[in-house]
Amino acid sequence: MAMDSYAFAKSMIQQAEEFGAYMDEHILSEWTTEMDPDQNRRLMETQAWREFYLGVPTVAREIDQLPDEDADIKVLLARQLAEELLHWKVCAERAEELGGNGDLQAYQPSPEDLAMYNITFLPEYWQIAASLHIFGETILIHTFRKMIEVLDERSAIVVRDEMLTHEGTHVRNGRLILERHATSDEMQEAIRKLGQEKCDR
Repeated sequence: MAMDSYAFAKSMIQQAEEFGAYMDEHILSEWTTEMDPDQNRRLMETQAWREFYLGVPTVAREIDQLPDEDADIKVLLARQLAEELLHWKVCAERAEELGGNGDLQAYQPSPEDLAMYNITFLPEYWQIAASLHIFGETILIHTFRKMIEVLDERSAIVVRDEMLTHEGTHVRNGRLILERHATSDEMQEAIRKLGQEKCDR
């Protein structure tokens, strides 16, 4: 018998939080010194690409696929879409201020970038809700908090005031989708496997 969908969605967020805590201790803890301008530039270029390609087509697909009775969630996702575009814009602008190139077409995605894209831009809205909102955004909160500690002052302000401030509501959007739609054993099991794959990367 499937778990209550509210409890299930909360349990997935908790799993993502636990992985975020693991990252804090074992991965992000390696970021111990402030990045130099070149490192800042590269990170802003990378984050601009990820904010656009991981956040924009995915959310647009969710809006397109959700049924009409989810109009309330579609409105929330439309707001998120605008915020993802803002995140891309401020990262691209900051990269250019640091002497980089904010043009998405000029960026050469790394194998890690492409792997993240492939596990995020998935065929079904409920898969995207799990991969992007529940796991991706929850883990990203931990990453952004650490970035604020090691980026230069101006870049850290961009991340804190223009990006991190939105991530909690993006997680909530995913929770609402799972609460409403992840009601079967089959879907819940598929989401569990997807979450584990996300953490394993």
